Amino acid sequence: MGFESLLTIFSDMSGVAWALPFAAMLLIAVWITLVQRRIYHRAIVHFKATPSIWDDAVLEAIYIPAQYLVWFLFAILSLSLAREQWGLNYLAWVDIVFRLGILAAVVWAGYRLIDLLQRNVSMPIPGRKTVHPSTAQGLARLARILLFSIGTVVGLHTLGVEITGLLAVGGVGGIVLGFAAQNMLSNLFGSMMIHFDRPFQVGDWIRSPDRDIEGYVEDIGWRLTQIRTLEGRPLYVPNAVFSTIAFENPSRMINRRVLDRIRLSYKDWERIPAVVQEVRAMIHSHTDIDQKQTNWCNVSSYGDSYLEMTIQVYTKATDTVAYRRAAESVLMDVLAIINKHDVSVAMPTATIHVPELAHDDTCDHHHHNNE
Repeated sequence: MGFESLLTIFSDMSGVAWALPFAAMLLIAVWITLVQRRIYHRAIVHFKATPSIWDDAVLEAIYIPAQYLVWFLFAILSLSLAREQWGLNYLAWVDIVFRLGILAAVVWAGYRLIDLLQRNVSMPIPGRKTVHPSTAQGLARLARILLFSIGTVVGLHTLGVEITGLLAVGGVGGIVLGFAAQNMLSNLFGSMMIHFDRPFQVGDWIRSPDRDIEGYVEDIGWRLTQIRTLEGRPLYVPNAVFSTIAFENPSRMINRRVLDRIRLSYKDWERIPAVVQEVRAMIHSHTDIDQKQTNWCNVSSYGDSYLEMTIQVYTKATDTVAYRRAAESVLMDVLAIINKHDVSVAMPTATIHVPELAHDDTCDHHHHNNE
């Protein structure tokens, strides 16, 4: 017996007679819902214990849409039973509504499955290779676009729209829109490259020497990347820009450099080598300095009124606050060593030579005569 035949039998009942099958269908719908819930809660515990990322995702994805289908079918049958009382003929369009309802459930389940797989593939699990969250997000977005595109085409076909002609018109319109929306497409592909190449991700601190761009990435959209500048202002950068500029990602530094130049007085030059040696020893024993990097201290140049000592070290900390504290500790230790050896830090000075005035005997002679 087909679906329309079943509806015809139910809808032929008039008066109060249709209430009996209505109540029976309601009880069946409630019973199926309870059975679904019981099966789900038992199965999900088992599936979550397995290493597979698919079984629990598929079960969670179809659970709610399956419940929706039960009650959707109940609603369709109930409306068909009441058609005689309402004076309407639902059999003319009930098949279309039924097909669209099934399609909606499938698209909904597919959307939920994409979200769950995006979460599962980027979740760190011992012994399993994970996908980077940015890549998972980009793939999920492409999958959603494909899912909704297929769902739209199938839905239009169900409604009787001629797909071939629509695709032909859409092809011509796509060419026109392509020329009119070059920037939008560039930003779209720029977003895809960001997700696949992963030069940065949400939360990273980036800056560009080519443009006045510096701040923390808050969101990577299809068209724009939102950055929070160091002053706290939101900055919106088109994604296509990142394919044409050079930019840094300081968040991925493994070390941060402390580079400083200290000017020491010439008059203490005999004690300066001892200062340099002790600073080197301090560098090699400092707990905040990465000893695997090239750290050094040397007298680097002569100045007009000073000898310049240059220090370069790399801190283990890359976080700004921790890095500043480490740099402060190193510089204060250097200053303590300089003071210990009684070496003066040279201040900027300038010497002015003034020629002596010649003694004028003539003026003295005239002055004496006047007296």
